[in-house]
This record gives sequence, structure tokens and C-alpha cells, in this order.
Amino acid sequence: METGFLAIFLCPLLDWRPFARRPAPRLVVWLFRWLAFRIMFGAGLIKIRGDPCWRDLTCLYYVCAASRSKRGLVEAHAPSPLAAAAVV
Repeated sequence: METGFLAIFLCPLLDWRPFARRPAPRLVVWLFRWLAFRIMFGAGLIKIRGDPCWRDLTCLYYVCAASRSKRGLVEAHAPSPLAAAAVV
């Protein structure tokens, strides 16, 4: 929701060209950077906080439908060391 609200200020209202003449406002760009930092920092805090699944490297052990490609089939049946490496 916050990303969508910030995106409103990126596009000019009366200019119908795909590429605007003027660059995006600096404040909006910095607010997008601040949003990306908060999301990445929050994800890191969850891992540092000490949940047992992150300590045991089992957070990515979940069951999902594999995509209909060879790569999806390989990833769905990946051995546990590969999944543990993906957590790190």
C-alpha cells in the first residue's frame, strides 16, 4: 500500500509520454529507498531475532506445488543441504 502511494508521485499527471521530461522528485526516490531499507532490515531482524527455524536452517522446508518445468521439479525435490544453503 505504501509502495502504491509513493508510485502516484512518480508519474506526471498531465504528460502522456512514456518517458517524462523531468526526473522523478528526489524526495520520492529517497522515500522508495527508505522503504526498501525498512523491508530488508525487517527481514534481517526476523532472522537475527532467534526463531528456531532460522537457527536450524529449516525455514524453507515447506511443501508447495512445483512449477511445470524441469527446474521446478528439481527444486521441489532438492536435497536438504541445498535447501539449508538457500536459507543462509
